Amino acid sequence: MFWDQVAGVYDLFVNVMNRKTHQRLKEIVSALIESEDTVLECACGTGLLSAVIAPRCRSLTATDFSLNMLKKAKKSCGAFPNVSFARADITALSYPDGSFDKVVAGNVIHLLDNPLAAISELNRVCKDGGMLIIPTFSDVKAEDYYYNAVLWAVEKGVTAGVGDGRFGVGQSCTREQAMTFLWAAAGRPEPPQGEAPFSDLRAEDYYYKAVLWAVEKGVTAGVGDGRFGVGQSCTHAEIVTFLYCLLGK
Repeated sequence: MFWDQVAGVYDLFVNVMNRKTHQRLKEIVSALIESEDTVLECACGTGLLSAVIAPRCRSLTATDFSLNMLKKAKKSCGAFPNVSFARADITALSYPDGSFDKVVAGNVIHLLDNPLAAISELNRVCKDGGMLIIPTFSDVKAEDYYYNAVLWAVEKGVTAGVGDGRFGVGQSCTREQAMTFLWAAAGRPEPPQGEAPFSDLRAEDYYYKAVLWAVEKGVTAGVGDGRFGVGQSCTHAEIVTFLYCLLGK
C-alpha cells in the first residue's frame, strides 16, 4: 500500500515542504475542539493533527487504514491517556450512529475513489448537533469568504474538488457542473426515466441524472437547437436564474 510505504517520510514532507499550510491547519482544527468532546479522527496518518486534538478533548479515537501510519501515530501520540488507535476504512466505519461530538478527516476526501461514501459515513457516526471537520483543499483558506460554503459543499457531497488536493478556486463552472451541484445539494433524487432530452447528453455522462432532474424541475430547458450546452461556461446571471427557477418561483 502506498501510504504504508511513505509513512516513514511523511512527516518530513509536511514539516519541510508544507510546513506553513499544515501549521495553519492545526490552528484551525484545534480551535474547533472543546474539552468535553468525544472525537473521531479518520485518516490520522502519523498523528500530526492528533497531537493537537488530544490535549483539547475528552477522548480521541484516531484511525487510519495504513498500519504503518498508525504505528507512527502511536509513537508520537501514545503518551496521551485519552487517545485510542484503530485501523478503519473511512467508507465503512464500524462505530454506531451518532457516536462522536466531532469527526475529523483532514486532507483525505479528495484522495478517495468514493468520497461520497466516506462523507456519508462521517455524517452517520457524528451526533446530531455535532460537527464534521473536513479540511481538504490546498487552495481554500480559512479567511476566504467562501471557506464555510466549500466546507458545507464537501460535507453535503456537493463537490469533492477537481483533484490534486484542490477545490479549483477561480475556475469557471460549466452548465453540467452547475446542474450537478444543484442535484447533489437536493440529495441526488432519481429523475424520471426516458430518452435524453438533448442531443449532447448521453446516459453514460456523470451529469446525466442531474440534467434530467433539472429539466423536470424547470431549472433549465437547454440552450436551443435541441442542445443542453455541455461544456459552456455559466455566467453569474445564469447561475442566479437556475437558483431562482429551483427555489424562488
